[in-house]
Amino acid sequence: MRFFQPAPLDVALELSATEIRLIDRDEQPRTLSAPAHAFPGGAPRQLALLRAHLPAWIGRRGAGVLVAGHAADEATWRRVLREAGAARAVVLPAPVLAAVGADLPVMDPEGLLVLDLGHSHFTATLLSGGVIWAAATVPSGIAAILTEVQERFAHAYGVRLSTGTASALLSDVGLLPAPGERMLSGREQRGGHPVSLPVDPSRLMADLRALQLIRATAAQVLETCSPELAADLLDRGAVAVGGGALLPGAVELLTQATSLPVRIADTPRYAVARGARRALGDLDLLARLTGEPEAHGEG
Repeated sequence: MRFFQPAPLDVALELSATEIRLIDRDEQPRTLSAPAHAFPGGAPRQLALLRAHLPAWIGRRGAGVLVAGHAADEATWRRVLREAGAARAVVLPAPVLAAVGADLPVMDPEGLLVLDLGHSHFTATLLSGGVIWAAATVPSGIAAILTEVQERFAHAYGVRLSTGTASALLSDVGLLPAPGERMLSGREQRGGHPVSLPVDPSRLMADLRALQLIRATAAQVLETCSPELAADLLDRGAVAVGGGALLPGAVELLTQATSLPVRIADTPRYAVARGARRALGDLDLLARLTGEPEAHGEG
């Protein structure tokens, strides 16, 4: 009997709105900053950038690459990675790898709810037995929240609020700020003169459309739950990942949206990277996640 071993997976790629992250088994993730939110379809410039860097990152021909992405993109990934010299490309959904990185029992039949509040998107994913049962994504990440705050400030006061100032405000008061005035500085839209104003962030951020979409998206996914999965979630709660999970008020917002207890994963910003690294180092887990045996026999 002869056995055929698939090419091993040596490195993983994680794409976010602002960077491409390379993960291997041993070293710290290496990062290429680039607007990558449209990967891989319909983004020729970003795709060209990835093609340019992949050969050096892979390091040798014949490497296998794990991609944290979407199964619908698998054909594109295979083509791009083959051009870069990879022998094998496996695409695993980023929410599944985030759950692995958050130390969740991904392969258990009980339901798991992963809430990813990232830079460009919010994604709610219902998992069971390593399979995505329901998922929904909206472009209501931190960038959308910041943009909406800036637009409201400009409309209400005729003053431009810089992205840095809006980011500092969000980090300080969070997503559900308590009433109270704070001094905010910006520049007049007409004339550009610097100005400081007393502002109540709770009024400025009341009923933001981005937050409404986050609530609605989480509710939409939960509506698909069977009674059994719903009971699992009541026991287990939900897990928040993504950099936005660290903002004050994020847990409260997601708890309101789901009516479930929500906990933040350890190092939520890097949950996908942690999961990818774990999958690279655990052949049994990787085989179960991909549904592929590690060796195929032929008599």
